[in-house]
Amino acid sequence: MENTENNLIMDVLAQALPGRSQDQVLPFGLVYAGMRWGRDSRHGQVPLNEQGHPMNGCRSSEDYHFYVRWLADHLSTLEAQPSKEQTGLCIYLDRMLPEDAVLMLGMNVALYQSDTEGMETWIEEGEPFEAFFANWMENWPEEDEERPDEAVIREEYAQVAREMEEKQRCCPDVRHADVGYRVPLSRILRRFVELEERVRLVDAFYQSYNDYISK
Repeated sequence: MENTENNLIMDVLAQALPGRSQDQVLPFGLVYAGMRWGRDSRHGQVPLNEQGHPMNGCRSSEDYHFYVRWLADHLSTLEAQPSKEQTGLCIYLDRMLPEDAVLMLGMNVALYQSDTEGMETWIEEGEPFEAFFANWMENWPEEDEERPDEAVIREEYAQVAREMEEKQRCCPDVRHADVGYRVPLSRILRRFVELEERVRLVDAFYQSYNDYISK
């Protein structure tokens, strides 16, 4: 993006988020400008439902509230180091107000999912990057003069493939959106002793995720 566009975004965010420092607003600006942080599925534990089966997804509001409460408690004891991919994300989140941090994290999760769904389909079908990229360029708008950098897209394709392999190895059936971002989410939650505060923040994370995944 042009510097003037970046400055405009930051000015709008500063007005929307009064009382924050530039470091606390910057992560929102980075996400709006197109930066994304990928997934880390090493910590995919889920609770058991009433039938004693893993709760890999939520089918009702009751399931959701049970899961959110379990997650808020579970992540308060997760002491894990972030992956290389998420180290920078955690640094940004540590500087933010907790309420802002969960909103920004939910945004990133939803937008990264939307950005990579097409790649995931091709990877699941065993297609090489060359086939994916050729198809993508065939459908690239003619009026858009700015062409994607093939080397950058190739690395993104490889990263998504690695993330998919890790999830298949660690927690193949888990569908919860938080599962790839539990370390950064835990760092936010561990600032609070009270369970109800952590529950509120997990719920805010999911509200943010749902808002952006539906756009």
